[in-house]
Amino acid sequence: MKKILLITSMLLALASPSWAVTRYFDNTLAADCTSGNYNFQSRNCTGSDGNAYNDFASIVSPTVAGDTIIMRGGTINDRMDFQGPNKSGTAGSPITVMGQPGETVTIQWSGCDAYGAIKARGNRGYFVFKDFIIDGINMCVTGTLESGWSIRDGNHHFTIQRLEIKNQDRPGLYIGTATDILVEDSSFHDARSDCVPGNRHYGWYIHDGQRIEMRRNKVYRMPGGGTQIYPGPLTDIFIHENEIYENVWCSNSPIGGVTIANDSTGGLVTNIQVYNNKIYRNGIASDLGTGGSGGGIRIGGGSPFTVAQIHVYNNTIYANEVGLAGQSAYGLFIFTGVTAGAITAKNNLILANESRQILNGGSGHTLSNNIT
Repeated sequence: MKKILLITSMLLALASPSWAVTRYFDNTLAADCTSGNYNFQSRNCTGSDGNAYNDFASIVSPTVAGDTIIMRGGTINDRMDFQGPNKSGTAGSPITVMGQPGETVTIQWSGCDAYGAIKARGNRGYFVFKDFIIDGINMCVTGTLESGWSIRDGNHHFTIQRLEIKNQDRPGLYIGTATDILVEDSSFHDARSDCVPGNRHYGWYIHDGQRIEMRRNKVYRMPGGGTQIYPGPLTDIFIHENEIYENVWCSNSPIGGVTIANDSTGGLVTNIQVYNNKIYRNGIASDLGTGGSGGGIRIGGGSPFTVAQIHVYNNTIYANEVGLAGQSAYGLFIFTGVTAGAITAKNNLILANESRQILNGGSGHTLSNNIT
């Protein structure tokens, strides 16, 4: 029921009112087309296809709840800033930012601060971002873990669809102190890293929040691991139908495909559902590095782990960290110290992982109908 409510709330945010305005972003323009005179076909100001702008500041300024920004194909060295002008959508009237269907839109912002290509933190929400690429190849390193795109500090009702995020020297996506977030049909891959702890970078770093859903995404070739769900408080987190593979090329990373944990700085972690995912070949040596530990799914850590309702079911977990002497990796690893009886793991296919298929260091958990 909680999952249905989350999806319903996000779908409601997709409906825009009839009075909403569509504006085009086209950085090939010599000047803005502000008299309704944009020519979509010729990409100049000789037509009647609406207004168009050649920089984000100009197009964001008139944007209000319900409006849509359509980016035309090409490479963009600019940032979307919805904080400076304090923009937000509303329930039923989201702000939508999207790439033009059939065209490839790549944002290669090259600035040097903690925000990355999209600056929209704080108590603002009802945004839809879809159908474009964020390529962080030109971003500098600031030493701040949450650099790159972060959904945090009170963000709510964000929908991300069909994005590709790559080459950042940061996690693909950081989520913290956020609610009602849906990320679907997107890919996160090939982060840059020096493998120093704190810089190892995951596809997703879900730090704290509630009602966060990640579905039908791909996470691959990330240096630190697939996803870290840590340290909380975290409630109603749904990780399903994703493909998480060939991550963890930093030899000192213990994260693996999926790690769920907390520590003394975190809070309650409850109702975490990991199901119908394919998690494979994480920790394998590659052209990028020698590979690390962590295996498939790891629950708990080095301190008492107070959790409730951790569900792991119908996942395929195989061939994680094979052939790395001296390392240890398991298909499913439940640490000691995890709240007794908090975990249900059933109907998983767990095969050909290096150390063991299942290591259950806890007590009272329900492990049933798993094929190993």
